[in-house]
Amino acid sequence: MPYAQGVAQSTPSEIKAPTRFLTQEQVSEITGISVRTLEKWRLFDQGPKFRKLGTKAVRYADAELQEWLASCPAGGGRAA
Repeated sequence: MPYAQGVAQSTPSEIKAPTRFLTQEQVSEITGISVRTLEKWRLFDQGPKFRKLGTKAVRYADAELQEWLASCPAGGGRAA
């Protein structure tokens, strides 16, 4: 049996770009939220989604961070 038989072939439009992962320091710089607050939020399952890589490394997927930021309520914008 040929190797590719029965294996779904991906087309270029189905291949996703690699995910860019950010450190908590980068997320802090982007959002203006302190690293300490991000740490507290992780303890209480709040804030943007994150991943633990290994035993210590914490990373945030850039796309998920952008989605989380877009979901946060916006203020202001009142007409005078």
